[in-house]
Amino acid sequence: MAMLVVLFIVMAVAIVGAGFIARSDMALASGRNFRLHTETDYMAWAGLEHARALVQGAADPNMGWTVAQPPFASNADLYYELTVQSPAVVVYPDPNDNQYVYTINSECRNLAAASEQAASTLRAKLVFTPADGKATLRHISR
Repeated sequence: MAMLVVLFIVMAVAIVGAGFIARSDMALASGRNFRLHTETDYMAWAGLEHARALVQGAADPNMGWTVAQPPFASNADLYYELTVQSPAVVVYPDPNDNQYVYTINSECRNLAAASEQAASTLRAKLVFTPADGKATLRHISR
């Protein structure tokens, strides 16, 4: 009788221990997924800032760009593709106040082991006023 009681107690401890191991594996996996999502989000934001720098430094504000950023040395699996469409021009009575409105698409992917692990896409409108040389990101969406 005592042996059966000890056997049931050992089985209960083993089942509870297996439950803790399974839960900790899930916590580690969700932490990894959160890290991948955060990395791709920040890289997509970097793509929007890259687009802003391209627009501010352009000699001709009427052009568009497509940029495929190669993987960075610190994380060779992470890259982004940036598309800046040719702008729509908002014309004001004073030509110095004209604004160029660009549509930007920044898409970041984490490709580890030849498969997509995480992705993040940001779309935005960028308003550029050549008179003051400022470019402002507006209407950012996922």
